[in-house]
Amino acid sequence: MILVEGQEPTWLPPVLDRLAKLLELPENWNSYGALQLNPHAVARGIELLGWSMVDGTPAPQVTPTPTGSVQFEWHLRNGHLEFEVLPNEQFAIFLEDYASGEEWEEEPTSNVELLRSAVAKLTTLAERS
Repeated sequence: MILVEGQEPTWLPPVLDRLAKLLELPENWNSYGALQLNPHAVARGIELLGWSMVDGTPAPQVTPTPTGSVQFEWHLRNGHLEFEVLPNEQFAIFLEDYASGEEWEEEPTSNVELLRSAVAKLTTLAERS
């Protein structure tokens, strides 16, 4: 169950619909031995989006990975952000700003403030698009 205080963000329904479909994928969904999507990674991903998304942040694309994790991606004209939530509920982040040349990556972490900063940067990039 997901509890939303106040008005439901516009990005939430399509993200939840996509995640529900991805959770139905069977083992070996890619025919190369992929694991099923880990429900803990999905729940943590929703939680992280709720903590980091702000007004003006576009909805992410959501994709499964062969290791059972879930990846949230934004590909903009000015840059992109990807964060992958691992089955152990940690996450990895990759951000690239094409205009400034800024690029950084954080391997598995639990630092939510780092993710918030990356999403804020992405939101700024989206507003400049």
